[in-house]
Amino acid sequence: MFVLECNDQSYRLDDTGFLIDQVEWNEELAVALASMMGAEPLSALQLDVLRFLRECFLRHKVFPIITSLCRIDPQPENCANEPFIEPKKAWKMCGLTKEDGVRCLEQCGRYSPTEPAADEGAST
Repeated sequence: MFVLECNDQSYRLDDTGFLIDQVEWNEELAVALASMMGAEPLSALQLDVLRFLRECFLRHKVFPIITSLCRIDPQPENCANEPFIEPKKAWKMCGLTKEDGVRCLEQCGRYSPTEPAADEGAST
């Protein structure tokens, strides 16, 4: 576990960078998490997308397929082409806690876990 300092607040993150208490999330923290992951400063559109993703998951326990996001939430058509929107990164920026077994559908149609599998790297 480690602590991320943001605007005079301390936020506990697990060893893989997920927020431990998702109730603590706010937009300033999302910006700090994005910066921690090497993303450029988040735009108003990107923060709107993150708010929508977070609310959707917390309300319905569904994290939308990113490529369909622009149709679900009234956004510009190319909003899912934003580089920050990689599902694993978006999950972290949304301040959602790590959940065992959660997998994200990538644009190529493959699933990827929100964290590396224990045997990842082994030849298959």
